[in-house]
Amino acid sequence: MSTSHPAANGQHAYGWLALCFLGNTGLEFIDFLRRNPAIGRDFPLLVGSGRNFAAVFAISGVLVAVAIGSPMGPLRGMPPSRRVNGVLWFTLVGLLLWEAIQPLTANGVFDWYDVAATCAAFVVTVLVWPKVRWLRVDAADASRAHSGRP
Repeated sequence: MSTSHPAANGQHAYGWLALCFLGNTGLEFIDFLRRNPAIGRDFPLLVGSGRNFAAVFAISGVLVAVAIGSPMGPLRGMPPSRRVNGVLWFTLVGLLLWEAIQPLTANGVFDWYDVAATCAAFVVTVLVWPKVRWLRVDAADASRAHSGRP
């Protein structure tokens, strides 16, 4: 049985979609820097590995929104906070596996900076999401958000 407030799933799914939007905005900014080498050359680490950092937010944001916003699916019996943790771990493992198989692709290169950026974004997300009001998903979190208490 889920412990979430009935309105919390949909309400907080929008917060996670906002995080996804933030991640996609970061990806677009990094693509802009890549297309404009005169600007991007001053930020080689951001241009090189920043995509991995932003991808954690973009991918996990949309997956969490679906996992907590949908009453259907294999995660429906789990408490929302466990769903979020599961999706975050799934995102981390998926991105690390993608990095590991890149040398097997035509132009792929394994890069430790990409691994570090992915892990750093995962740590930031895990540490921040319980603290940010519009990302909270549990019943106690939802009641605090509705009462105006932090």
